[in-house]
Amino acid sequence: MTTDIKSEQRQGFYIRGTFDRISTETVQKKDGSTFEKHFLHLIVQGKNRTEVPAISIRHPQKYADLKRGQSVEVEFYSSTRVWEGRPYTTYYEVE
Repeated sequence: MTTDIKSEQRQGFYIRGTFDRISTETVQKKDGSTFEKHFLHLIVQGKNRTEVPAISIRHPQKYADLKRGQSVEVEFYSSTRVWEGRPYTTYYEVE
């Protein structure tokens, strides 16, 4: 009996792309304390363009063994906000 990978996935939004890199950004809060934010960068090719979205992740060690060029699929959710009159979207990994 064969199992279909799609039937084992949860409902949600998934992004599939090629692994590019993991980056870290140090953020300073208003009270002066700092913390690190980790981002997973994937190369996503569409019919008309190629993008490299940064997906916020909590556990970078989960992706530490990936090599550049490997295919990756990540479940995510997005948040769109407006700052100084410009909308921007942030992507977050669903754990």
